[in-house]
Amino acid sequence: MIPYIEIRDRYTRSTLAIVEPQECWFEISYYDIGQFEIYCVATKETIEALKKGRFVTIPNKTYIWVITSVQYDFKADGTRMISAKGYEAKWLLTQRIIMSNVELYGDIGQTVKWLVDKSMGETANSQRKIENFVVKDVEIETLTELQATRENLWDFVSSFLKSNGVGSLVYLRDGGVLSYEIFIGWDKTSDVIFSQSMDNLISSTYQTTNENKKTYCLVVNTFTEQNSKGENVENEYTKEVNSDETANPIDRAEMTTSPNLSLKYTDESGVENETTPTTPLFQSWQEQAGLSTLADHKETEEISGEIDMNNSNYEFETDYFIGDRVKVIDEDIDVPFYPIISKVTMKQDSSGYGLEVSYETSN
Repeated sequence: MIPYIEIRDRYTRSTLAIVEPQECWFEISYYDIGQFEIYCVATKETIEALKKGRFVTIPNKTYIWVITSVQYDFKADGTRMISAKGYEAKWLLTQRIIMSNVELYGDIGQTVKWLVDKSMGETANSQRKIENFVVKDVEIETLTELQATRENLWDFVSSFLKSNGVGSLVYLRDGGVLSYEIFIGWDKTSDVIFSQSMDNLISSTYQTTNENKKTYCLVVNTFTEQNSKGENVENEYTKEVNSDETANPIDRAEMTTSPNLSLKYTDESGVENETTPTTPLFQSWQEQAGLSTLADHKETEEISGEIDMNNSNYEFETDYFIGDRVKVIDEDIDVPFYPIISKVTMKQDSSGYGLEVSYETSN
């Protein structure tokens, strides 16, 4: 149940007001940025409370959202309503860019922490730093060397995390601290099962396709260089990347990519460096760029449908959470699927409180 909504100060995150909405829904998402909407009667108090830039929380929950738009409506019957919309606080990452090409290597958690901190956290400069915004230390396996190019911070981080099966959330911690935390869900396939016989699978659709599948990527980068005569010429440097070197030629599917890699880069110590296109370092960046591109062009299994969480014995945050892998079996075709819980929507309206759960495949 969502009895009321807490409106919080954008700087201290202390509670400024309590709002009782007629309807509301809040999403938390593993890979993406969940949205929310609050819809309530417009009074002097609610109009004053619902301001752009303020944060929103649900009682006894540590998830936090930020208001990005407000709408006021006056209707013919005299009713005055106000609605506020916005996103999970992960949305703040979309407001930053990666200022310079950066060489990244080592542990996933430390790499993401360094990059986000440098853009908006504890180690950012005064113009970019958000007070009381931290990135939790998390150790998640090892990655190969790659280059973070000048692009939107969220676009890069979310794509990088998803390619490694890692999700993220922003929590409101003690003292008004916004804590950006990455994590990997648990395997719940033996404990959380949805099927017709368990009366918790409402509908399901299964589709598989290789129409978008690619097995080979030619990475192409072009640089202007001087030849032996001192003339400027454009030279092309390529890297071949195979996702399946043993593929039969009839199954081979080729593509190209031209990533925005730079010879000049900043290392994690803040030192500016420059390499050349023929070095193993630059070629490792090309290879990672090729692998990332191929990751978006795999043979896909699409599983969609509706699972019943409101009448289920499974309890959100106890039996399952976003990022957890569960088992879905359509007994008509006797095919089990093992998707992850990708999004949870908490809703409150005239019918009462309810949950909607989205799931998707994750290789």
